[in-house]
Amino acid sequence: MYARGKVVSVPTAECSDVHTALKQSQDLSANQVSAAEKDLHLVAAARSADRTIISLDNAALAVFCKLTPVTGAIADLFWIDPVADLDRLRLWLETDGSPGPHWRIGSAGKTEERLPRHGGARR
Repeated sequence: MYARGKVVSVPTAECSDVHTALKQSQDLSANQVSAAEKDLHLVAAARSADRTIISLDNAALAVFCKLTPVTGAIADLFWIDPVADLDRLRLWLETDGSPGPHWRIGSAGKTEERLPRHGGARR
């Protein structure tokens, strides 16, 4: 991919604000903090690039949704589940538009509405 010029390098965004919010939150269990810490690199990449995360990890999504009132820095990122949102994802990719507001982490206030479609967290 490098030889074909398909890889675009971007500087990695700082995520210390999100990490601090994770560590200081009293509403999260140790397991929830651990799940989100494993996906902080996705948040950093999304902040550096196109603001979009495509992941099956609904446990981390639930934690990041809980953090949006504390740190608005992640509220405008998009989180897309490629299994549960397959049809909408296909349509988005075919039309080359912007992700829909239903994927915005900050608008996912009712996380439970987004998660159960394929059984919650998966690894």
